[in-house]
Amino acid sequence: MAIKMPEDISDRVATLNEPLSVGLQAVLRNLPEEKANVLLIGSRMIFYAVIASIKLLKLDCNITHFSLMHYQQELAIALDAEQIFINQNELETIFTILPRNKKALADDWKRYVSQWF
Repeated sequence: MAIKMPEDISDRVATLNEPLSVGLQAVLRNLPEEKANVLLIGSRMIFYAVIASIKLLKLDCNITHFSLMHYQQELAIALDAEQIFINQNELETIFTILPRNKKALADDWKRYVSQWF
């Protein structure tokens, strides 16, 4: 699909239209509750669009980012992610300190994440 952009919108801004709309739709469809913990796995453009959407909507939640590269960590920090993990050991450390009632969820996530390493 091709959409003609107004002349006063730069090509750089226009290229962000689609990924930002996908990130915004993801947040609006799964609106985090106040003070919720949000875990985002990955570091492609849509991931950053999700963080930006949460921040632009001024949603009061804690964003945790899990990625594999240091430069991805730096971008997440620039977008105000609260916690960043860049390897499986760091992620497992946080799972060990979760309250008992969240242990099953942590075990599920550990199984999911382990398939990528």
